[in-house]
Amino acid sequence: MLANEWLGQEVAVSSKHVAYEGKPVEFEVDPAYSYDEAVLTVADSQNEIIYQEKLDADQARFTWDGDLSSKAGQAGDGVYQFQVDLFADGQQIASTPADIISKVTALGTENGQMRIGTDSRLSANLTDVRKVDP
Repeated sequence: MLANEWLGQEVAVSSKHVAYEGKPVEFEVDPAYSYDEAVLTVADSQNEIIYQEKLDADQARFTWDGDLSSKAGQAGDGVYQFQVDLFADGQQIASTPADIISKVTALGTENGQMRIGTDSRLSANLTDVRKVDP
């Protein structure tokens, strides 16, 4: 596939840091893992946990809409840390970043590597993203 064919495509970018700007953040769990339980933890810039949620292992895609579990209200605009802890048969098998769902908005090269930019302000090497079905 030609690089410019990626423009406008929906991709999953693995990232521990996520920009939240008042719109829900869509994400997936890396499909390479086989798990029966997952827990999303969101922390603010001071590394304080502001939200935790058990994820439905039967779902492929999830959304965090800025809810705060420790207090009423919504998260403010900013960069948050996403971590997904995965379990199988009650044992933790991995702690992984979320795969953030974004649209490709820019392409370029850096140090000989093709890179993408996304509408969620993430950038990554083209080889480190995967296309997803909308």
